[in-house]
Amino acid sequence: MTVNQILDDFSKAFRKKIERSYSIRIQLEIRDIPDKIWQIDVSNGNVNVYSEEKITPEEIIIISGKEILDKLYKNEISALSAFLQRPEEKDDMMGALIREKNEPVGKDFISRMNIFTGFFSKDFPAKIIIDKKNCVKHNGGIDTIGLKTFGKFGQIFISVKKGETLYYPALGANIEINIYVIKGSGKLTAGNDECEIKEREYYYMNLQNCAEIKNTVNEEPLEAIVILQLPGR
Repeated sequence: MTVNQILDDFSKAFRKKIERSYSIRIQLEIRDIPDKIWQIDVSNGNVNVYSEEKITPEEIIIISGKEILDKLYKNEISALSAFLQRPEEKDDMMGALIREKNEPVGKDFISRMNIFTGFFSKDFPAKIIIDKKNCVKHNGGIDTIGLKTFGKFGQIFISVKKGETLYYPALGANIEINIYVIKGSGKLTAGNDECEIKEREYYYMNLQNCAEIKNTVNEEPLEAIVILQLPGR
């Protein structure tokens, strides 16, 4: 499919996901299609896509290649996974999607931008396929699928194999980490405290100390949904 066809399908689904009061102006660029831009103007319940410069964007999103756009369209990668993706060796990209700030106006921009990540899905309601082949590497190379962002927080799926540890630094007494274990078991460590975590149990705590989610002995991966503060937010 062409870029215009993909963005048109994204736009049709996004109209159903937003309220009329929602607005944002974004410019998309694709690294392997130089000299081309696409601008997305969302206002009054309408989603307009232009293949030329018509608006002043609040932010520019650079997609590392048309292949990533195709994967987003096929639900083979989520927008949050693309933002979390580690760079390849000898590659200066910080992810498959890169945000370049263009002096956004208003304190609500992060919230509006989080909503905009829902643009990169042709489905209503938006869906994400949880499949190991769709994972990206995150925080120590852990298999991860980004699910949703809301405010300063992100919701991710993790699969921690035997001998692996997912690590998060201390984020402050008012920052919570929430974990629901889907399958498997392991250990949750926070400072000097450690506890066993098990399938179908839910845990939450403040990140006053660094936290680690470990799969120390089990051959079966530890799979969980984690809600945490996103880096740089």
